[in-house]
Amino acid sequence: KPMPSKLHSRLPSNLIFHLSAKYREKYDFFSELSLSLDGWDSVPDISIYPRMVIDYSEDIVEMTQPPLCAIEILSPSQILQVLLDKAANYFTNGVKSC
Repeated sequence: KPMPSKLHSRLPSNLIFHLSAKYREKYDFFSELSLSLDGWDSVPDISIYPRMVIDYSEDIVEMTQPPLCAIEILSPSQILQVLLDKAANYFTNGVKSC
């Protein structure tokens, strides 16, 4: 995974802030959450799940349930085809939207 630039790093936090402000009652938003979906591992910039109860006494290192939406932000050094391939993998593994 390419090293995120300053702007690339800032964008997910801004998106999560605005999405949470409007949709926090229905959805949870996670930044850089590790996914392990049927043997395919990925770390999207933002993962969106239906609202869930968070148990702060027990952390989950990898989510095996696909998110509703995975958001990937194109880095300046990244090739668009890499993101298109990731999107295809997300859809194959149960993600509803990218």
